[in-house]
Amino acid sequence: MRARHYLWWVQVMLATALLCGLLVMGLGGRLAMRLLGATAGDAAQGRITEADEVVGEITVGGTIGFIVFIGLLSGLVMTLLWFAVRRFLPARWIGGLVFGAALLVVFGTRMEPLRPGNEDFDLVGPWWLAITAFTALALGFGISLAAVSARVSRWLPLIGRGRRSLAYVSLLVLVLLFPFGLAALIGGLAYVFAGRAVERGRAWLTGPAGLRAVRLAIGAIVLVAAPGFVIAIGDLVGRGP
Repeated sequence: MRARHYLWWVQVMLATALLCGLLVMGLGGRLAMRLLGATAGDAAQGRITEADEVVGEITVGGTIGFIVFIGLLSGLVMTLLWFAVRRFLPARWIGGLVFGAALLVVFGTRMEPLRPGNEDFDLVGPWWLAITAFTALALGFGISLAAVSARVSRWLPLIGRGRRSLAYVSLLVLVLLFPFGLAALIGGLAYVFAGRAVERGRAWLTGPAGLRAVRLAIGAIVLVAAPGFVIAIGDLVGRGP
């Protein structure tokens, strides 16, 4: 039974990551980049971006690469983070909105997509459109995580003989994504053979003391990252063609 419950959780997380990562981060991010390229002006068309892409050109290889590496892989990491902290956030879509905003503040200007050191902001723009588009993308991704994970968790049964159990076939994707698959295997073995210890830890985390401690930790991380985020956004103001 522990193994079945663990497989259920992995399948819910994987389905959420595939849907939100590929559709929102992958396709949504590609559309945002296309919008910025189209509004960059004639002088930017044909120039080479930091990722060695040509402004104004849409290639199949570039689109597939962006969707897979940015949408799928980044989506998996962010989805794992969502499932780790979602119990400590507000319920329903508000929790997703808070999560998306926290991602933007903590990672958005330090990694991507609003990293000030990215020279592409001198080519494409305008700056206000870039900030607006990527902010909307981060918030939309957070809301989609909350909505999709809730819907999938209600729809998916524990693995068995029913038709819906065929959805577990998608777990084979983890074979191709070796690091994630290995992590899932190790986590499954730990949960099956040390399930009582895991349950005691989860019970403490979801209790009053654990909830306060984790929420304070999350708030502290966001507060520490906020000044750097504001400074980085200020550096982006005025950039672009």
